[in-house]
Amino acid sequence: MSENSFIINNPHRLHALQSYQVLDTAEEKDFDDIVSLAASLCDVPVALITLVDSNRQWFKSRRGVTVTETPIEQSLCAQAIQDTDDIFIVNDTRADERICNVAIADADTPFAFYAGVPLINTEGFALGTLCVADRQPRGLTAQQQQSLKILARQVMDKLELRRKILQLQEAKLLNQRLYQSVEQNRNLALIEQAPVAMMILRGPEYRIDAVNQPMLALLGKDAGIIDQPLLQVLPELGWQQPYRQITEVYQTGKRIEGMDTPVLLVRNGREEIGYYNTTCAPLLENGNVAGVINMAADVTKLVKARIEAEAANQELLLTNQEMLQVNRQLLAARQEAARARLLLNQALASAQIGTWYMDLDTRSFIVSQRFKEIFGYQPNDELDLHTALSHVTADYRQTIANTIETALNEGKSYDLEYTMLTRNTKDLKWIRTTGRFFNGDADTKAYLSGTVLDITDRKKAEERKSDFIGIVSHELKTPLTSMGAYLQLLQMKAEKAGDSYQAGALKKANNQVAKMSRMVHSFLTVSRIKDGKIHLQREPFDLSALAADIVEESKEIYPNHHIKLYCLGAYQVYADRDKIGQVITNFISNAVKYAPESHVIDLRCFLSDGQPAVSVTDYGPGISPQHQQKVFDRYYRVEDTHSKTILGFGIGLYLCSEIIQRHEGRIWVESELGEGSVFSFSLPAETL
Repeated sequence: MSENSFIINNPHRLHALQSYQVLDTAEEKDFDDIVSLAASLCDVPVALITLVDSNRQWFKSRRGVTVTETPIEQSLCAQAIQDTDDIFIVNDTRADERICNVAIADADTPFAFYAGVPLINTEGFALGTLCVADRQPRGLTAQQQQSLKILARQVMDKLELRRKILQLQEAKLLNQRLYQSVEQNRNLALIEQAPVAMMILRGPEYRIDAVNQPMLALLGKDAGIIDQPLLQVLPELGWQQPYRQITEVYQTGKRIEGMDTPVLLVRNGREEIGYYNTTCAPLLENGNVAGVINMAADVTKLVKARIEAEAANQELLLTNQEMLQVNRQLLAARQEAARARLLLNQALASAQIGTWYMDLDTRSFIVSQRFKEIFGYQPNDELDLHTALSHVTADYRQTIANTIETALNEGKSYDLEYTMLTRNTKDLKWIRTTGRFFNGDADTKAYLSGTVLDITDRKKAEERKSDFIGIVSHELKTPLTSMGAYLQLLQMKAEKAGDSYQAGALKKANNQVAKMSRMVHSFLTVSRIKDGKIHLQREPFDLSALAADIVEESKEIYPNHHIKLYCLGAYQVYADRDKIGQVITNFISNAVKYAPESHVIDLRCFLSDGQPAVSVTDYGPGISPQHQQKVFDRYYRVEDTHSKTILGFGIGLYLCSEIIQRHEGRIWVESELGEGSVFSFSLPAETL
């Protein structure tokens, strides 16, 4: 027996060839396309995918020949598979000593030129070749040889995928036998015979009732996981597609299959993403669903090979080395995007919040299903950043675009509110969006991500609240003014009559009417701010003198508090004196309201960064950092153990902020829990 015959008739090689069940099958477009591409790239009339059996060579796909097989004695491919390390090239068959024993002259179509790349499977056996031929002597360039090798790997990838599908089909048959066996006598021995990973989960906690060795190897676990809840063993599975499939099967009793499903597993303390073909079927006992039978086949190598093959095809079509490098980069970006999509799924637990992700290098924009729903898109619709921005109303669009660009370039976070129109219905919605910059590390690139939240209902409620307050305040203004006048008149009569008790009571009542009038005035001012109708009556005045006047007025209103004034000099400003007085009065009122046990309040006039400033200090419970960021928002009230019993509407500090901002000044708060609070504002100095 010759060495050639020994290799061809190797029983292990022949068994491997039969395992693909491809001999004598019909033509397939995928293989025909590869053969056509090989002939085109090598510029030859003949190209074949040849499988070498013990006594023949059979053509799975052919171009330029009419026969489907030839005897082994006429097979140049049988010679080519002797050396599995490189391409087998015969430039002139009439003069090459290596093929002197091949009866090529008896072949249906004699070839003068032949080049074949062995098809090597994962076990290292040569099944056949991808070959090209010509009736004239010739050769191949280095680029053509490289292209032929890449195409041969694609042929082998498709054959491997075929065998994996056959194994899955066999596993499905075995799975059906398993269902019957489990329902009858729970004969779990069949699980150990399965060629793919399998396990049985029981009860609503999906306790692992049985698991075979392939599944343990896939999960990176040992037999100690038996009888433990699935999420206790694999907590990272809770937000991923396979767990949702298991839950759906358990609830509905219907079988579910998944192809090329990406799954993130934690093995040996590291996150790893693989691709699996999965099957989930109900475990039936007495006609009821008692659990789930889960089966998984690892197709990670095949999926990655398919992705690599797509990149290789692009390179072959363009025949450009630079494009090949670009494709590799695209492949890396695609894998990175897959990881990002898996991580974003964690945020989908909240049905009301949409999430988004942006790669800083590629500017690729990935959004969640909820994000699309808010903007009026279906789950399968494409939505990029430019399209999303087009839904933002014109008065906010540039602000959003500039903010995102600033966050990308400077690594800043942001929190904005804006209006937008939905895709089809054109409904106007209020949206709150946040964004945060994340630095990259050894495993991940730097990226920007955040959330979107539909706050339309909240905004409408605020609008109704503002409208109601404006209407009520306007209706209260006239009767309160009349009531104040009558009380003052009665007070004057009581004082003339010498009735000190009645005069004192009327004075207190008049103070309460004045307090109510100030509140109504604040509500009307808020309404005017909303409508853009607030106007400033600017005049030059001394800020220290104004502070002194307010301290004197406050002594009568708050007789139980000692308000200390600290002013080192005169500070001239050009502003609306009444509205600035309203800000100082509100600061003092809040200090009394929210720090009732602190009977000392300090009012200071000073310079802040060269600008006249006023601060009011109380020595109460203080404000936590998370509340300090929002105390100047409209209708915002600090809700904690101390303040929840204090009445208020949350407009005082908002009104102060609007007044100071319209003066082009600055307003801020400094506070520590248990140490009190300092509310301050500064104004531009008077300019002559």
